[in-house]
Amino acid sequence: MKFVPIPGTHILMCTTETRVAEFQAAGFTYNPPWYPQGGNHPAVNIQWSEAKNWCAWLSKKEGRTYRLPTEQEWNAATGPFSYTWGDNWPPAYKAGNFAGQEWRTAPAVDLQQMKELWKSKVGGQWSLIKDYHDYQLYTAEVSSGQVDGLGLHHLSGNVWEWCESQVLKGGSWVDGDREVLKSRYAASRPLYDFDNGFRCVLVK
Repeated sequence: MKFVPIPGTHILMCTTETRVAEFQAAGFTYNPPWYPQGGNHPAVNIQWSEAKNWCAWLSKKEGRTYRLPTEQEWNAATGPFSYTWGDNWPPAYKAGNFAGQEWRTAPAVDLQQMKELWKSKVGGQWSLIKDYHDYQLYTAEVSSGQVDGLGLHHLSGNVWEWCESQVLKGGSWVDGDREVLKSRYAASRPLYDFDNGFRCVLVK
């Protein structure tokens, strides 16, 4: 795990989301999603209490203070722009793992499943980002894709990330809505569980 300082805060933030292998290293039971993953993919199906317990385990193991970021710290990591990649929409090329046009050529059974899931949860049509195409249907490996100016991977997209205040930030591979993917947007409760994960911070 690699950590970088976040300007204006007293923390170092992990450059990646917590991996499946890292989560399992604590001896916690991992509930895998219905889509394929490997050990270097972000841990998902994670509840807030599980993320907190994992940070407590790592703190005890290393004798340092690890925790979830506050919403303010998470916002500080994104910078002053509307999105983690800047102010423009659609996202810049490879800005993150979102619901892009790659789904137009996805296996029919996967596409149909996502449409049905979205309709059952949201009651509407699943939206894909126009004129954007990324490299992954489901979760991407945590160190893949571009990094932002601080060296952080997937601060936006890939998986929703838990904060200390029990809100979720960043959107996930499921999301293609421009408002949801804004840096200051916070979800007060999970829409799904299969795209909820976390990254930890280290208190200086």
